Amino acid sequence: MQQQTLDADKKKYTLGASTVFQVVQDQQTLASAQSTEQQALANYSHARISFDQAMGTTLDVNHISVDEALSGKVKRESQLPATLPAATQTDPNAEPKQ
Repeated sequence: MQQQTLDADKKKYTLGASTVFQVVQDQQTLASAQSTEQQALANYSHARISFDQAMGTTLDVNHISVDEALSGKVKRESQLPATLPAATQTDPNAEPKQ
């Protein structure tokens, strides 16, 4: 929603109906909202890990077999999750993540 607000105010600014101050304020609000979202995702991840540890289901949730680990041979093929998080890069010269 913050992105839509920023886009709308940028458009208003180009038409002369908004100020630079309002656009900059919208950019700051968007950055704050994105930061809050990332923190919420991190908090959820940490809470999920703590829950799995408390329930004693960490190995099951991560599909880890002690027998396979001891034998050193995995019986199933590794698979990536169906949805991967979008990679964000702060350095425009950085190599893309594999």
